[in-house]
Amino acid sequence: KTQLEESLRLQQFCRDVENELQWVKEHKALADSSDYGKSLRGVQNLQKKHQTVLNEITSYEPNIQMVEADAQQLLDSDHFASDTIHGQNTELKHKWKELKLLAARRTQKLSSSLEAQKYYQEANEADAWMNEKAGIAANQDYGRDEDAATKALKKHKGLEEEVDGFVSVVEKLAKEAKRLASVEHFDVANITARQAQLDEQLAGLQTLRAARRSKLEESIKLHQYLRDMEEFLSWMEEKEAIASSDDYGKDFEHLLVLQKKFDEFKRDISASTERFSSVNNLARRLVAEGHSDTVLIKEKQDIMKSRWTALQEMIQSRNKKLSGAYEIHKFNRDAKELLGRVKDKERSIPHDKLGKSIATVQVLQKKHEIFERELVALGNKVRELNNEALGLTSSYPGANAQVITDNMEEVQSAWESLQAASVARKKKLRASNELQKFLTSVRDILSWMSDMAELVSTAEPARGVSEAEALLAKHSEHKAEIDAREDTIAQVTKVGRKLIQQGHYASNEIRDRVSDLKRESSNLQSLWQSRKSFLDQTLEFQHFLKDAKNVDDLSNAHEIYLASEKLGETVDECNALLKKHEASERLIGAQEEKISAMNEFGRRLCDEGHFASSQIKARQAAVLQRQRKVKDAMATRKDKLEDCHKLVAFKQDVMEAQSWISEKLQVANDESYKDPTNLKNKLKKHEEFYAEITANEQMIQNIAQAGEELVEGNHYATEEIEKLMEDLFQLWEDLHDATERKGQGLQEAFSLLLLNRKVDAVESLIRDRMAIASSHETGRDLEHCQVLIKKFDEFQKELAVDKTHLDEVNKDAVKLMENNHSGTDIIQQHQENINAKWQELMSLAHQRKMLLKGAKEVHNFVREARETNDQMNDKAKSLLVDDYGKDLASVEALIRRHDELERSLILIENKLETLDTEAQRLVNEQPSRREVIEEKQTEIIENWDQLTQRAEERKENLQQSKQLHKFLADLRDLLQWKKGICDRITSEELAKNTVEAEHMLKVHQERKGEIDAHEGSFKLIKSTGENLIESGHYASSEIQQRLRGLEEEHQMLLSTWKKRQELCVQCRDLQLFLRDAEQREAWIGTQEVFLSNEDCGNSLDSVEALIKKHEDFEK
Repeated sequence: KTQLEESLRLQQFCRDVENELQWVKEHKALADSSDYGKSLRGVQNLQKKHQTVLNEITSYEPNIQMVEADAQQLLDSDHFASDTIHGQNTELKHKWKELKLLAARRTQKLSSSLEAQKYYQEANEADAWMNEKAGIAANQDYGRDEDAATKALKKHKGLEEEVDGFVSVVEKLAKEAKRLASVEHFDVANITARQAQLDEQLAGLQTLRAARRSKLEESIKLHQYLRDMEEFLSWMEEKEAIASSDDYGKDFEHLLVLQKKFDEFKRDISASTERFSSVNNLARRLVAEGHSDTVLIKEKQDIMKSRWTALQEMIQSRNKKLSGAYEIHKFNRDAKELLGRVKDKERSIPHDKLGKSIATVQVLQKKHEIFERELVALGNKVRELNNEALGLTSSYPGANAQVITDNMEEVQSAWESLQAASVARKKKLRASNELQKFLTSVRDILSWMSDMAELVSTAEPARGVSEAEALLAKHSEHKAEIDAREDTIAQVTKVGRKLIQQGHYASNEIRDRVSDLKRESSNLQSLWQSRKSFLDQTLEFQHFLKDAKNVDDLSNAHEIYLASEKLGETVDECNALLKKHEASERLIGAQEEKISAMNEFGRRLCDEGHFASSQIKARQAAVLQRQRKVKDAMATRKDKLEDCHKLVAFKQDVMEAQSWISEKLQVANDESYKDPTNLKNKLKKHEEFYAEITANEQMIQNIAQAGEELVEGNHYATEEIEKLMEDLFQLWEDLHDATERKGQGLQEAFSLLLLNRKVDAVESLIRDRMAIASSHETGRDLEHCQVLIKKFDEFQKELAVDKTHLDEVNKDAVKLMENNHSGTDIIQQHQENINAKWQELMSLAHQRKMLLKGAKEVHNFVREARETNDQMNDKAKSLLVDDYGKDLASVEALIRRHDELERSLILIENKLETLDTEAQRLVNEQPSRREVIEEKQTEIIENWDQLTQRAEERKENLQQSKQLHKFLADLRDLLQWKKGICDRITSEELAKNTVEAEHMLKVHQERKGEIDAHEGSFKLIKSTGENLIESGHYASSEIQQRLRGLEEEHQMLLSTWKKRQELCVQCRDLQLFLRDAEQREAWIGTQEVFLSNEDCGNSLDSVEALIKKHEDFEK
């Protein structure tokens, strides 16, 4: 018996050692794993799994110690198998020690792997960023034009700033790589190689960046040159067309226009010389700088030079030809004008017709009154033109001389014809002026009324809404035209009645015309109103038909859908059909408002007595009846679809549940729990099995509830549903009974062992958590503090998980005590100890949470203060710029930017107020950090004062710059006007006759008025400049110099006008003298004929008559 008992103890010990060695072997595979993770998340997951293994090793160590104690007890009792026991015990100790060493080594390896993966993740992010930017920097698109190239350069500058900012990221990674190498990281070779790749990639990116910037700058310069050159060539092409023109004018006026344009053209060419030099110099600079497109630039430069030289030669040639054409065209113009005047006089000589209108009569009367007075002056003009023709024929022989001779002969012939045809006509011009005016007006109005009546009465049937609207709009336009004519009709009627009252000889005819006007006007108004009523009703009827058609189209679509009788054989088919049906119902519901509006619209038309009331009522009834049928059919089909869907879904759920229960019933009926070995795993599997059963109980209840609802709803398959439910409930009860039997046996054998293990595990967790909760670290900065808070939040989540373990221990302990367990006192003591330790842990966790919260607020304040300082520093840098604008537009742009900056300063000021309030609160709540908070607060206040002072100084400087540039702009405009008017004053040639001289004096006097009108501008600019000087403007010396120049220019303008005035007066006096001298010379010529008469008389009477004539001549 003793030997059997010893053998039993030996076998029990061997079995325990075997179990423990098996457990160690299983965990050794986990502790000795060479998988340290391929990514950051993978390493973190492996660390969590490894921590679980460590916890299991720690919690399992008492079992090892218990086995070792059993071995020692057997050895102490001199057991007959001591050698075997000692060997197995030694092997167990060795395996256990080896397991702990492997676990510790894996902990270290995983920590190193975590650091490496963090580095690799950041390196991969840097690599991706640099690859992306390298793709942008390597872009070969340097802009197809100047605008695109400028935008590309601006975008590239942003890329350069990003790359410069990214250098610190690569440097930070390099420092981390060196640190890992210094601690002899197990993956140091890969880390070093990876860092070398990053450094090489960054260098390549910087090289690409510099190369692209150089190319973009060259592209911008080239585009600027090509743009200027092409614009200049285009400009020269336009000028060449002008300079090479063979157009010397169709007549004298045309020639003057051409000459004036050519003078402006020459001034334009002269002014553009500087532009030519500018483009040429730009090309030379680009070539000197070694531009990559030097060959193209030189080609363009040669083309432009040759074109410019050719243009100058064309200008000289055309200038010479225009001078010769001037004299010929002037003569032709004078001859044509004189010939026209002579022929006009001849045509104005009276004919047999007195005129058919008052205008004709009045023109003939006036022409005849001045006809005879103008003949004398016209004869002098003919003689002057003849003398000029003689001079031109000698200067320009050939075809031009022949044309001049022909023109002169035509003028002379016309003049002789005019003199022969001049007869009296005064008595023939008596006409019925007022009658003609009245009859003309009446005829025009009646003709218009006839046309308008035909337009209004035109019957065009409308075939739609748009046509009806168009007809109505056109009819309204007719009304507007009729109303516009009412005043004219009334005025003509008034004139006719006045003539009748005065007793006009055609009173009867006038009275008839007045009656016709009144009658036709009334008929036209009535016709328009009748047509208006018909068109309104036509438009409403077309609107109603359109609405009805829309409703019918929708009903037709629904009827096609309702013709289908398919209800679905699966859940998916039923769901699809239901969704389709619901969409149709929503569409019908959305159309209800339109149908109601259509119905109301039709009822209103019928109530108003519409001409198509019968058609409207019939159409309305047909549409509503069809819509009601569609609604009824939709409701019936929906009920069928819902019943079918419920039945198919219920059958599917029942079959799935029965299959699952049958599978689980086989597991529940397994009686392997009667074997006492490996109870832990069996119990765990059974708990998982029971949890699965419990979790799916709601599924059975849901199926049952669904079946009951179908039965209560009188479903057409009620008997089939009840049979399925009954079979399902029976199968479920069988599964529950088998599960309860198996679980009860396993739980009774394992409950106490499980409780002890749980208590040890929870105590180990509490010790670990207390080490973390008692930390006083608050972080170096906000990011570090946020990391700590994030870790602490995860720690609190872990505490929540740990609390579930504690609750589970308490629950198990209470349950065992309620079941009168034999170790009730020990269970109660363990429960009290572990709850006390938990409360201590929760207190430490709360203290740690408050500490981190306060630290985060301080770090956040410091961060916001630093960011605010950075914002103020950025604004201060922009205020240090000495650029106050080169012209008025740029100054105004700078002022707008400064205004935007001041608005942004308001936001910063608000931020400062917020920070001040936050600082006071933090000082009150955290006195220990007062020094740091007050230091930051003082720093931002000092920076703010400096920033506001600089902003005020720059604002003042910009305002002064704006005043200066506005003054200079006004001054330039005034000087430009002065230059223009001086050019106009001095550019005109002197007059060649008295008429031109008088006209020139009048024009010159008008220019004096223009000068006087600008006198206020001179005074205003002078006053503005003096005010700026008095206010101490920074450019006072320049303003003073400009004012002196303005005064000189003003005096020069007045002097120029005065000199030109004297010259114009002298020219007029000269032309008057020449005209009088010519007249006297002509008179003397006629008298010389009288004096050269050699007739001295043949008798006394004849001599006395000659003496009397001579005395009269002398008088």
